[in-house]
Amino acid sequence: MSWHGIREISAGCFLGLVGTATLGAQANFRPKTDMVLNTSYQQVGTQIYRGGLFVFNQVRIDAGIRVTGQGPNPLIIVALGDVLVDGMLEGDGQDGPHVNTLNSANFPSPGGLGGPAGGAGL
Repeated sequence: MSWHGIREISAGCFLGLVGTATLGAQANFRPKTDMVLNTSYQQVGTQIYRGGLFVFNQVRIDAGIRVTGQGPNPLIIVALGDVLVDGMLEGDGQDGPHVNTLNSANFPSPGGLGGPAGGAGL
């Protein structure tokens, strides 16, 4: 098991390595395009993941690929083998709406939605 080339893992993500086959990993994770991992319910290949726990044999995110965690649960990625992140693994929240008032503090603008398990942004 090894880590290679970790370039950027943003706040809100937990990326862990667990060296046990009892977790039942079904496949390698190597997306070919940008994708969102929904921590509520997500299908990756033929495997369905619920609750934010994603278990893979190996994880590889190539340069130029962005994987974003989103949803009500923490994003937990478990790899039984190697992890190589040359692209981006994100768990950021979203920007809040633009403020459309001038010289008025009486009309507040709510914050943006949180990242994985980040709350409602209020």
